[in-house]
Amino acid sequence: MPSEVSVVIPCHNYARYLRASVDSVLSQDYPHCEVILIDDGSTDETWQIMEEYGVRYPQVRAFKNDINQGIFAVYKRGWEEARGQYLHFFSADDLYHPFFLSKIMRLFDDHPHLGLVCTDINYFKQSESKESKLLPNCLKPRIFTRHEMIPLFQTTNFWIPGSTCVVKQEVLKKYGHLDPQLENISDWFCFHKISLFEGVGYIPEALISMRLHDQTYTSRVKRDKKRRRKTYRYLLEHLSKNKELREPFKKSGLLSFIFRELYWKLRFHPRYFDFWSYVKK
Repeated sequence: MPSEVSVVIPCHNYARYLRASVDSVLSQDYPHCEVILIDDGSTDETWQIMEEYGVRYPQVRAFKNDINQGIFAVYKRGWEEARGQYLHFFSADDLYHPFFLSKIMRLFDDHPHLGLVCTDINYFKQSESKESKLLPNCLKPRIFTRHEMIPLFQTTNFWIPGSTCVVKQEVLKKYGHLDPQLENISDWFCFHKISLFEGVGYIPEALISMRLHDQTYTSRVKRDKKRRRKTYRYLLEHLSKNKELREPFKKSGLLSFIFRELYWKLRFHPRYFDFWSYVKK
């Protein structure tokens, strides 16, 4: 029997999007999937919708927080509740494409050593949509070993969208879960860390559609410059204390967006001299 994947969908006051999101998961042609719905203290109709799905579908389990605990507490609970060998954290306002799970799980089944698989992504807002190709010239699924990751990041625009990542449970346990202090880049850091040490499987198709609007967690953090810079400084300090992580992240070029944001801090603060040579590249 194919391995089961657990799809965790947290929701806080996204009732207007929730049905479409859950339906897109339930309509997948991959049968070995459970859906974990977590209402994080919503004040709209989120819980009523989740209860409805929990009653109608045996593969759906619904949980409720009486008060809002925040996205990281909800993800942690979803991880603890998950029964599948593989895990996907999915936003309540995004959409699966019909063959997302079957194509992802086929790659895992064909390459059991893989810890992480990602795909291209489609961004949409109302009637407009735009597909983001991670490797424009790639036409078929690829497996990149850990030895290939740094050159891949250095020479292409490839990155790992957290919203498209399905990760093996044992690998997530090995490398640690999402760090709340990293805020909106916590999944970015977690999955890129895994890729640098375990490699990654990549499917060059946009199999997730991500909804763009001003109320997403990422949008709110990005608009707060002070909060954003605090997050970036925390990441650099975390890497400074861990040589095993610091070197591959520096060499990969993955930190360039942070270097641009903290240019003067890196240039004159002794704590960050270690990163300066990479700022200039």
